[in-house]
Amino acid sequence: MSKLRGLTAAFLLTLLAIPAASSATVTAPPSHPFLFSLAGEVFEPGHRFVPPPEGEYEDACGVAVDGEGDIYIADYYHRLIYVYGPGQEYLAQFADPDPDGPCNLAVDAAGDVYVDNWRRDVVEFTPSQYPPTEATSWTEGRAIDSARSTGLAIDPAGGRIYVDDRTYVAVYEPSGAAVEVGGVPLRIGLDPLASYYGVAVSDFGPTAGDVYVPDAATGTVAVFGPAGEPLTSIDGLGTPGRAFRSLVDADAAVDPTDGHLFVTDDLEPGFEHPALAVDEFNPAGEFRGRLPQAMIDAEPSQLLVRPSGDVYVSSGNDEQAQVFGFGPTLPAARLQVTLSGTGSGAVTSEPAGINCAGACAAEFDSGSEVVLTAVPAAGSVFAGWSGGGCSGSGLCHLTLAAAATVDAEFVPAPAVPAAVSATPSGALATSAGPTTAVVAAPAALHLSAAASSGAGVDLRVVVPAAGTLRVAGHGLQSAIARAQAAGPVSLRLRLDRTGRRALEVAKRHALSLRAEATFTPTDDPPIHAALTVHFTPGSRHR
Repeated sequence: MSKLRGLTAAFLLTLLAIPAASSATVTAPPSHPFLFSLAGEVFEPGHRFVPPPEGEYEDACGVAVDGEGDIYIADYYHRLIYVYGPGQEYLAQFADPDPDGPCNLAVDAAGDVYVDNWRRDVVEFTPSQYPPTEATSWTEGRAIDSARSTGLAIDPAGGRIYVDDRTYVAVYEPSGAAVEVGGVPLRIGLDPLASYYGVAVSDFGPTAGDVYVPDAATGTVAVFGPAGEPLTSIDGLGTPGRAFRSLVDADAAVDPTDGHLFVTDDLEPGFEHPALAVDEFNPAGEFRGRLPQAMIDAEPSQLLVRPSGDVYVSSGNDEQAQVFGFGPTLPAARLQVTLSGTGSGAVTSEPAGINCAGACAAEFDSGSEVVLTAVPAAGSVFAGWSGGGCSGSGLCHLTLAAAATVDAEFVPAPAVPAAVSATPSGALATSAGPTTAVVAAPAALHLSAAASSGAGVDLRVVVPAAGTLRVAGHGLQSAIARAQAAGPVSLRLRLDRTGRRALEVAKRHALSLRAEATFTPTDDPPIHAALTVHFTPGSRHR
């Protein structure tokens, strides 16, 4: 775990999530209301830690709750685990002697505490009394798994222990014995090419026993049945970023009341203190929404969902660590989009959730407004909406009081005279080096950029008409260019002060930043695209 320090508190508390661009902005009613934050303890040499609010702890990369509602928080830096009551009052603490320090936590029905020491092992601690108090003593710890674990969960139904060992999930009985199938230890999702982080087990009726494992290698959450059989995967296509940004050091949790899955997503891989998003999906894998606050730090954090529906998130590798509590999700309404006609195109939503074809169904807060945008692919035109109270060929505005289905029809475009430019109307083309790709917007707006060189990153964009091109992103200086007519436009992207400081402490000596490009034609709606740009320390960025 990195222990680099030095970024300012103001930067650490900035909400770093970049919202997905769209042709309309909609503010939905708040789901998962903020409940509390625990700021922890401060170390005083020769003394026990001081309970809040006088101090703070560091690197709170683990959080768990026991059957009494007591909250357990891992302080990696000080190798301690704190216990708080249901009202967040300080109760007790105990030390973890492992040199790598405690991270992910779990508590079983008997009150035993399981600790995933950072990529090292999983051990079990037993308290002398339960619920614990300041006078409680703890065992030295019983080893459960020693395969450099990256995640930990306990099945509430049977008490089995699930340990993510990076390329598979090992399963143990409460006794600590490995679960076997046909005389062989059960290895869920065994794949030498996998890069698993975190693990969650469902306790919700229809999905009870299903196992969810974020896989950084594929950028998806793999879903397995109770016997380890592969079921499906969740790709994050409906999220605001239209994919998971990075599942390295991710975690997952399942709401026992409705089967909703929560997944952490590192929005800024490469930063020392990257912003964390928490995405929610219904049991069918459809996007439900995102927790309302970006947490710091994403590397690593732990999730849990209580039987009340409250969601707890630890803030990870941060010297100003906190644990956040959020209330349950609001009642939801499901929106289904269908595509019809002999043409082709795409439909997206604001707020995020629909990105069809691909993610054609999502849940939204009941009563919220959703705006759908349809954009035809090259060679097609949008013929109009039907269903859900929408009609015509403009934006589709919905107020979701109940489940709704909306159809978008695309038909072939009329033949284009030979004298007309071959670049499709409303298309945005990008190039990196000698290759140029023309992409219909926004059905496949995937921009690419050359690696950093000279004074920054050179981006070449072919625009379809006269207008203004803007590129912006956290860590980047905003860049703008105006086009007098259709054709190529060049921009040079540079790091701002925040980006330069992030590059100085970036792991692997490289920094990848997410940015948004917006082209606004003189007489047409804006076209949006996302891109990733890469910087290395050998380049000048001023």
